[in-house]
Amino acid sequence: MTRVCVALREIEPGDEISEGNVKIVEWVSSLMPEDALTSMGDASGLVATARIPAHTPLAKAHFLRDERVVQVPRGTVAISVASDAEHAVGGSLARGDEVDVYVADASVADRLTRAEVLDTSVLADGGGDLSWVTLAVDASAVRDVLAATTRGEVTLVLPGASASREAARSERANNEGSEG
Repeated sequence: MTRVCVALREIEPGDEISEGNVKIVEWVSSLMPEDALTSMGDASGLVATARIPAHTPLAKAHFLRDERVVQVPRGTVAISVASDAEHAVGGSLARGDEVDVYVADASVADRLTRAEVLDTSVLADGGGDLSWVTLAVDASAVRDVLAATTRGEVTLVLPGASASREAARSERANNEGSEG
């Protein structure tokens, strides 16, 4: 018998492992996966990339990431927008960057939403010129982003830490004002 981490309930891709969804149990050694996780220290904080049925021993295979596959965060939608280096922070965007999405036409620029960079043509191709960026946006913002790509040039802005907090504060204030 060997101690192993077992799913307390079904764990979906994107779920983070914690003591709330995994427990340590004694398991018949010969029936364990070769790459089984045997301590909470090994498992805690990992994010599942595959469905793990309830009562299944956790294995490293449940957490493998293929960098070529876009991982869409829960609660968001992946959308690709045409872009070039001039409109995407000089083409220096990296996976995981949080950007503000703006649309500009004539003399007006509007901030549409905050988004996470999932991939770019430069990252996917290993170099070259930037031609597209895939973003994770809230489902409620997809229509605005799609409409913006037909109205004018979409620009991605990489805010600093204090700018991010200020934009979030401003967005909350606008939402509270429109609800009342």
